[in-house]
Amino acid sequence: AQVSDGDAFGADPEKSRACLTEQLLPQIRYFAYIEVPDQENRASPLAHAYQRINSERFAMKSVTGRNQVYPVLRELFNREATA
Repeated sequence: AQVSDGDAFGADPEKSRACLTEQLLPQIRYFAYIEVPDQENRASPLAHAYQRINSERFAMKSVTGRNQVYPVLRELFNREATA
């Protein structure tokens, strides 16, 4: 799992997406990404890159506050366990 504010610069978002899709996802059962953006209703460059990942092993969600991170992690991993 990865929790981030999504700040990334230059080519880093695409490098992260490529690493995740080409190297990590083939080796793991499930990966969850949760973004806690600095500003509501603003998707980060990393979120834009990750939105193009099309895999049943990948889930992504945005939350508005840090207090929502653990409940969303439980939700995402519970969803994976029942799949």
